[in-house]
Amino acid sequence: MLTKIPLLLSLLTPASARIISIIAKDFAFDPEIANAAVGDILEFHFLPRNHSVAMGDFDNPCQPAATGGFFSGFLPAATGENSQTFRVTINDTSPHVFYCTQGDHCTKGMVGVVNADSGMLEKYRCGASSIAEAVSPPAVFGGVLAPNGAETTSCETSSATSTAATTEPFVATPAVVTVLSSSVSSVPSSSSGSASSSASSSATSSGASAVPTANGGSSDHGRHSIGVAVAGFVAVGILGAVF
Repeated sequence: MLTKIPLLLSLLTPASARIISIIAKDFAFDPEIANAAVGDILEFHFLPRNHSVAMGDFDNPCQPAATGGFFSGFLPAATGENSQTFRVTINDTSPHVFYCTQGDHCTKGMVGVVNADSGMLEKYRCGASSIAEAVSPPAVFGGVLAPNGAETTSCETSSATSTAATTEPFVATPAVVTVLSSSVSSVPSSSSGSASSSASSSATSSGASAVPTANGGSSDHGRHSIGVAVAGFVAVGILGAVF
């Protein structure tokens, strides 16, 4: 029953979770007993020469758990620590045994327990002492290999996408001519209405040509439109005086 409880793994550390460092060195884990709550992470560090860690079967010392569990693979180090750690996230508080699968390390007492019951470590170590050689799972599983010294908390980052501003070409609008055209056309019809209509018609038709040229100047049609515009002002003034 002990071996059927899987351990969930992740690099992400909840805000309330603890990182519990366990060092594999010589023929021992330090500490040998770890008390972990749900969400806590066991972070295994590996010193010389060549060690590993696997979740074991309490009833079958130095053998991997029948189901679930974890295995780090072998992480050797000539000096100092291996450049990687192995992280296991705990999702229950049941007791779990673990051991080093290298050669006779388990036989020599390189074992440990998470959330151990009373006397559990001693019983497991005693059973392991009669085992000739530990068994290694065929591949790494059930945990996360992380760079030694990696961040233990996580945060979401969003990459901002910068959009380049687009510049539209400037287009001049013949607003003066358009206003004059509407002003002239709004004058009440009179005996001189035909002249006003003619001026309005001329101003409107000329307005389309009053756009500046590409080099900043204006065409002959533009100069003609300005003359028509002035004439329109005069016509409006005269009509205003009459009425």
